[in-house]
Amino acid sequence: MSMRPPTTIFKAMLATAMLAALPVGTASAADLDYGFGSAPPPVVTLPESKVEFGSGWYIRGDVGAARVPKLQLNAPNLPTAPANYQFWDGVQPGAPGVVFGGGSSARLVGSLGAGYQVNRFLRGDIMFDYHQPTASNGSSGSGSVFCPTAIAYNQKTPSGTTDYTMPTYGDGECTGYYKAHVSSYDVLVNGYIDLGTWYHVTPYIGAGVGLSFGHYQTSSSYLQANGAPYQVTYTDPQFGSTTSENFDRNASGTYYNFAFAGMAGIAIDIYPHTKLDLGYRYLNLGHIASLGGTLYEHEARAGLRYMIDN
Repeated sequence: MSMRPPTTIFKAMLATAMLAALPVGTASAADLDYGFGSAPPPVVTLPESKVEFGSGWYIRGDVGAARVPKLQLNAPNLPTAPANYQFWDGVQPGAPGVVFGGGSSARLVGSLGAGYQVNRFLRGDIMFDYHQPTASNGSSGSGSVFCPTAIAYNQKTPSGTTDYTMPTYGDGECTGYYKAHVSSYDVLVNGYIDLGTWYHVTPYIGAGVGLSFGHYQTSSSYLQANGAPYQVTYTDPQFGSTTSENFDRNASGTYYNFAFAGMAGIAIDIYPHTKLDLGYRYLNLGHIASLGGTLYEHEARAGLRYMIDN
């Protein structure tokens, strides 16, 4: 039997030790292609897919200046002094009436809403509108409103006794002051037709329907000629009865109506996702029977529309 040379045995042991010192891992075919000591292949990162809420959704906010019918106050029937020493009938004035009359006044409008752009030409949204309250005030009487402050019997009968059929009244000579306040809100569902875009400007027309609601309040108060509020108490010397007088009155109520609107304007692309909306709107808030008329507005509006995904 022949013996291997020591040099051959040494070489075999050295190769075994070098293989054992290599990192433990699984070599792929790609690793073998680059050869021992070559750099691994580059890592390719795929782009993440964008998750969209919905390509046409938007939110919007608007402010506007509106012209509305002028709120007018109607003074109640005012008491008059009894003539020829007759007893006062005790009829007192009520709260003033209020109507939407001729002329107009201004108020502000604010709106918030959300909508969806169906395609290049069609979109729709739902909007909540807050309207600055409409108010009015006035006065009547100018010191001629009969406000009894006392009762006396100064006339005598032929026999010289007091004639209790002929009273004399003290009069505060009042003036009536009146106020009215009307608040209104609405919720509208609107549809629009965009008429095409030129140089980042898109004209549109639209219409809406919905519900209007609000609250009204009227009040009256009276001041005597001496500036004191008319809140007096006096005693009838014939019957010994005490009478307290106060003509102040108020009336209030809530209303709900069908509302509709027509609008036109332009939308201007000013930033990515953002449009400036400038337009006109006619808004009819319905006939309010208790206020004697129809409440409507001619509005000049400006707002921002933010497209969520495009």
